[in-house]
Amino acid sequence: IPNAKDMEPYVGETMGLYVIRRKELFESRRRVGYHPYLMDVSDIEAIDIDTEEDFKFAEIVWKGMRR
Repeated sequence: IPNAKDMEPYVGETMGLYVIRRKELFESRRRVGYHPYLMDVSDIEAIDIDTEEDFKFAEIVWKGMRR
């Protein structure tokens, strides 16, 4: 298993926000269109909440950041 520092950078989709023109959405049939703007986000900003456990984890992180 390679060390993280030796790995190539990657793009992961957070599914946080999409803005696309209606016409391009239907033409491309893709939620990101033809020329997406990719934005760097931190691991904290990318926390995904799908379950009650995820919510509890995010809440712990949020409370820790407020200190």
